[in-house]
Amino acid sequence: CVGVFGVCFLVPPLISVQNQHVAAAVNRSTLFECEVEAFPYAIHYWEREGDIIENSDKYSITRIDVSNYKFIMQLNISSVNDADNGTYYCVSKNDEAIVAGNITLYSKYF
Repeated sequence: CVGVFGVCFLVPPLISVQNQHVAAAVNRSTLFECEVEAFPYAIHYWEREGDIIENSDKYSITRIDVSNYKFIMQLNISSVNDADNGTYYCVSKNDEAIVAGNITLYSKYF
């Protein structure tokens, strides 16, 4: 548990997104990151247009544990094209709350 002097407390998910607007070159990959703090353990996933994103040739999802209550969610999008434009949501849910951060992708021809 997270606590001081033997007193435990629950932490609803807190999501921090450093880059909420991302311009990516067409036909290149791009990486999104959301930093999450939560206790107890949080279920986490990525969404776009109401659909849960799963690992595929297009999307690679990674979780990096920082501590027992903090982790980084990553979404790598390969071969970005105009159809990938839009808002992506990193979602985290535990017994306390459900929270989402958002990142908007803009494809660019460089």
